[in-house]
Amino acid sequence: MQSDQIICEFCKSTFACQKNLDSHKKMAKYCLKLQGKEREKYKCSGCDKTFSNNHWLIHHHTICIDYQVKDKTYDIEYEKKMLEKEEENLLQQLAEKTAQLEEKDRIIKDCLQIIKESKVSEDKVRSIERRIRPTRDQYPGKNYVYILTTPAQQEKRVYIFGKTVNLTNRLSTYNKSEEHTVVYHRECKTEAIMSGAETAIFAKLEGCRAMKNRERFILPEGKDISYFTGVVDDCVAFFS
Repeated sequence: MQSDQIICEFCKSTFACQKNLDSHKKMAKYCLKLQGKEREKYKCSGCDKTFSNNHWLIHHHTICIDYQVKDKTYDIEYEKKMLEKEEENLLQQLAEKTAQLEEKDRIIKDCLQIIKESKVSEDKVRSIERRIRPTRDQYPGKNYVYILTTPAQQEKRVYIFGKTVNLTNRLSTYNKSEEHTVVYHRECKTEAIMSGAETAIFAKLEGCRAMKNRERFILPEGKDISYFTGVVDDCVAFFS
């Protein structure tokens, strides 16, 4: 026996280098038995099958339906948690904005009451009221397909698409959380045309969607807003 060979202290086998000895002690069944150990097993988290090395486990994952379903379920749960977290943040922002608006409205009412009690003429009171109360755009028609945004979202090239029978009411709902602006709108003759046009718009702009199952879309680089308004016009025209 050569003096430079390394001897396994368990089974007395000899090896030329430490790496081979280490591999032997981990993989050789008879040596592991002398050590009172079992060979390390790689277990599939989907079907609980075991493999002698990670290579075969990774290969198994490509054909194991149980593993793929579990992995997909994990992705879905993760996305669900992220959406719930985003919803929680949005609700918190909504509550904060609502409180700010309520405080602003209270101050306005107090100011108007002070003005009235100071015996200023009614015409003067109405004039002051028109100046301090923000005026809202009015949309007297119905069955609208619309594009909205806010200054902050517009900087990110993000726009909200939707449909509504009453655009004035819909806009006031959005404005409870943050001031939104109607960038573009098209009135449809019927609700059926409005619904069909919205579905077609979402399908054509699927690649621009900011987040799955949300109505926010990112304007592609190199395009201006006419790209989005053109899609709206085409879809409304098609169903009309």
